[in-house]
Amino acid sequence: QPNYSPADLGAISVPVTVAWAASDEFIRPHHARYIAEAIPDARLVELPGVTHFAPVQRPADFNAAVLEFLEANKPRASSWRSPPTEVC
Repeated sequence: QPNYSPADLGAISVPVTVAWAASDEFIRPHHARYIAEAIPDARLVELPGVTHFAPVQRPADFNAAVLEFLEANKPRASSWRSPPTEVC
């Protein structure tokens, strides 16, 4: 069961996708929904036909979900900061 309070999850300020395997033996659907609903702007992705081991069972589907998340949240060129040039 989730051990995070709504306040803990609500304080997360980075993009989040909660990937939940539809036949997961450990993570219940209401736990995945709880986490996704408590994190601001989080997205819940259901992976059908797999268990807790979705990355092994259907790597292409799992990787597609991860790549979609990364593509949707990749930094814009203007958000990149150059490293400092001075050496202490």
